[in-house]
Amino acid sequence: MNLRQLQKLAGGVASLPTAPFHELAVFRFISGWARAHRFRVETDSLGNLLVGYKKGRVRERWAFAAHMDHPGFEVVEFAKDPRGRSATCEVEFLGGVSPEYFRPGTRIVYYTRAGAEVGRGALQGRLGKRGSKRFAAHFAGVAGGGQEPAYAMWDIRPVFRIAGGRIRSRVCDDLMGCVAIMGLFEELKRTRVEADVVGIFARAEEVGFVGAIGLARSHRLPKSRVIISVENSKALPDAKCGDGPVIRVGDRASVFDPGVTARMTGVAENLCKEDALFRYQRRLMYGGTCEATAYGEYGYRVGAVCLPMEHYHNMGEGGTIAAERVDLKDVNNLVKMMVAISTKPATNSRSLKKRLGELYAKNRRKLCRGNDEFQSS
Repeated sequence: MNLRQLQKLAGGVASLPTAPFHELAVFRFISGWARAHRFRVETDSLGNLLVGYKKGRVRERWAFAAHMDHPGFEVVEFAKDPRGRSATCEVEFLGGVSPEYFRPGTRIVYYTRAGAEVGRGALQGRLGKRGSKRFAAHFAGVAGGGQEPAYAMWDIRPVFRIAGGRIRSRVCDDLMGCVAIMGLFEELKRTRVEADVVGIFARAEEVGFVGAIGLARSHRLPKSRVIISVENSKALPDAKCGDGPVIRVGDRASVFDPGVTARMTGVAENLCKEDALFRYQRRLMYGGTCEATAYGEYGYRVGAVCLPMEHYHNMGEGGTIAAERVDLKDVNNLVKMMVAISTKPATNSRSLKKRLGELYAKNRRKLCRGNDEFQSS
């Protein structure tokens, strides 16, 4: 997938509004894209979206999972003034952001459930006890609005742009994960390669993997299908933006299937030999917890990949709200890696057990020499 195509796809998705339980605009965009490309499209009873590609008879079956939501505000109460243009709202923040970012006067944008912008406003103050995520907020309707808001997001402008090789967006987490899966599917279709892949676009990850848990509990996907979480994770001192996508060996809560991780690492090593522009990292990304942990707890073999991201959950320097940032080349290399994982064997990688066995066979005779002295001690 060339960078121009990837930029267009990223801009189309990341410009959409979303919040936990309010992913409808993203859902409609991705499902429309999938149908236009004639991929198999399914929706479960919770609104999770499943997109399928299958060509040929292959042994390995993969699923790549991203989520369609991002931390945001749900409108709990909405009271118009008599003229109908302004209002006072009570909003509840859904997701993980540190308390110092909820300053009175911080601007937000309101949307209908379907994702139409209907107003702008600002936080006024926290409601309830310290630590509460409920706030009073001002609302001023925009021209042509007229509908009541369902949710709100931080007012970050521009919503999406690319500068200095970085994608700077109100939402990278996890719409760039969705974009990477879409890029994977477009490459599978373009090359007509044999593969069996499902793309999972889940809801309400930011409040505890609710969509992913529901999908795992439903047994809709057989346990024989390996699930790879595709995330944006907080950049770390040894996992920086621009150094390549990360094969994530674990997160803050758990470590992932060693065999799956080794398989992905072998594929990535082969890619490095084939493609001079490809680079990747392999790290424990402890800045947050991802859906691989949830799927793993319900019995699936899991792995994870991610994009190192700056301004995690829009938390900029000095307590200010800022656009999230990922590296465009990292996104492109993530797509390359996902294509290779789906379609290529790790031909140059040997299993760890086999290598350990060879080491044992090589040194066993020395180990046994003079063993009587150890037995008698």
